[in-house]
Amino acid sequence: MGIIALNRPIVLLLFGRGAFDLTAVNQTGQCLVFLALGLWAVAGTRLFVAFHYALSNVRRPFWAGVVSIGCNVLLCRFFVQHMGVTGLGLAVSLSAVAGFALLAASGPFGLRGRAVPVCACRAVFMSVIMFFLVRWIWGFWAESSKLFQAAGLIISITIGAGCYLVGARLTSNPEMAMLIRIFFKHK
Repeated sequence: MGIIALNRPIVLLLFGRGAFDLTAVNQTGQCLVFLALGLWAVAGTRLFVAFHYALSNVRRPFWAGVVSIGCNVLLCRFFVQHMGVTGLGLAVSLSAVAGFALLAASGPFGLRGRAVPVCACRAVFMSVIMFFLVRWIWGFWAESSKLFQAAGLIISITIGAGCYLVGARLTSNPEMAMLIRIFFKHK
């Protein structure tokens, strides 16, 4: 959500000069938003592929990859016609979600139980709070010089990450408790 909140400032600071005009900045920022929407699916797919390999099940990851590539080809044709270059980012994200869903549903445990949805709801809740906080903080530097914008971007990202971590701790996120045990274990 931090990437989505700061898509345009990130692209503007990294690429916004020379032949890379404001139109290119806006299109690249929109592509970044659509690609960021599928990051969770890409990360989750990587975990489920390792999980299936550990169970000596090579076929499911293979077929999930085939489905993901097939979805990507079809969605790219459709979205590029209607959205232009920004449709490529959306097609990549949606095809990653398709591969993730196939791998998640085909595991020996499926998607049963409350742990996964509760954890996902916590993450979404904290991400939405971080989104608005980061956008608000960035507003202080939006009209500054490039140097102050770069500093503001770093400060916004740092505060956003800190907000997310504090939120994870306050909502009793089990992954956060595990990280705290790892980093602050007493010998």
